[in-house]
Amino acid sequence: MKVSSCPFGEVEGREVLKFTLANNSGVRVEVITYGGIITAFEVPDREGHPKNIVLGFNSLPEYWTDKSFPGAIIGRCCNRIAYGRFQLNGQPCQLPVNLPPHHLHGGMKGFAKRLWEPEVIHREGQECLKLKYLSPHGEEGYPGNLKVEVTYSLNENNELSMGCHGQSDADTLINLTNHSYFNLNGHDALTCLDHELQWTTEHFVPVDETLIPVGNLRSTKNTPFDFSAFALIGDKMQMTDPQIQIGQGYDHHLVKDGSTKPVQCVTVRHPVSGIQLRVGTTQPGFQFYTGNFLEDSSGGKFRNHQGFCIETQHFPDAINQVNFPSPILRAGEIYKEETVFKVEQYSRSPA
Repeated sequence: MKVSSCPFGEVEGREVLKFTLANNSGVRVEVITYGGIITAFEVPDREGHPKNIVLGFNSLPEYWTDKSFPGAIIGRCCNRIAYGRFQLNGQPCQLPVNLPPHHLHGGMKGFAKRLWEPEVIHREGQECLKLKYLSPHGEEGYPGNLKVEVTYSLNENNELSMGCHGQSDADTLINLTNHSYFNLNGHDALTCLDHELQWTTEHFVPVDETLIPVGNLRSTKNTPFDFSAFALIGDKMQMTDPQIQIGQGYDHHLVKDGSTKPVQCVTVRHPVSGIQLRVGTTQPGFQFYTGNFLEDSSGGKFRNHQGFCIETQHFPDAINQVNFPSPILRAGEIYKEETVFKVEQYSRSPA
C-alpha cells in the first residue's frame, strides 16, 4: 500500500498538500493537510463503477469559507458545550460561542481550519498518513498545550482506519471525530434519506430545543431511533417524535455498548449503488446527523439531507453532564481512540 501526494493550494502562505491512499480493490481516499479533510472516498459500486461517497469541494477557498465541516477533523472538543462554559479543577473556563448560544466543534476555527503537519509512516507492511498538530495553551479558550496526531490508513480489506492520539501538559478536554458527510449513491446524489440503516445501539441521548443533552438516556425501542433491523432513514424520520422535530431530522448521540474495542456499531447501505458502509469504533458512541441544515451552512452548495454523518465520539456536553463519560484528558496521560470505516458491495435480497 502506497501513499502519494500533490499540491492542493496555499493557506496563509503555506502549502497545502493532498495525499491519496489507494488499494488494489479500487478504493481511493484523498486527504488534505488543511483540516485533515477527507476530500474524496472513492468506492466501486455494484457494477464496478467508481463512486465518490463523501461530499466535498474542488478547491481550497471553498473549504475556507464553508461552515458545514465536510470531511474535517473536529477538535479539541467536537459537538456542543452548553454556553461555552465549564469548570475544570474548580476553575471556570469560557470558550467561544460560535453557534449561539453554545460552543460547537472546537470554536471559531477549531482543528477543522488549521494546517496539519504530514508524515508518511510505515505500519504493518503498508504506508499510512500521519497528521500532527500542536494546539497551544489558550487556543479557543482551552487550557494546556495539546499535541495531537491523527493517522489515516487503508488496507486491502477496504477498511479506512482513523487513529487518534493526544497528550497535554495540563488538564484539558479532548473529543476528536471526523465530520464526513456520506452518500453511498455518490456525492452528487441529492438525498441520503433513501439509505437503509441498521445499528446495534439500544439508547440515545435526548436533547433540548437547542440540541443540548437533557442529562439522561432514552431507549430506542418504539421510537424513530429504533434501527435494530434495516429500515429507510426517511421512513423513520417521518415518525412523530419531538426529538426529530427539534433538529428537523437526526442530530443525536447514539450510545455504543460498553466495549473499548473497535466494535462495529452501525451499518448503512444503498439499494441502487450496492455500496455498504460498516463503522466500528473504540469511542463510547457516535453522533448521527442527517445534514438538516446543510444548505445554509454550506452557502447553498449542498442540499439539506444530501449526506449523513457518523461522528464517532464521546457524549456531547459531557463536561457539564455528571452521568456521561468524562472528556477530561489529564496532564501527561494519553488519549487514544480508533474508528474504522469498512466499505463493501452487497447483494440485493430476493424479492
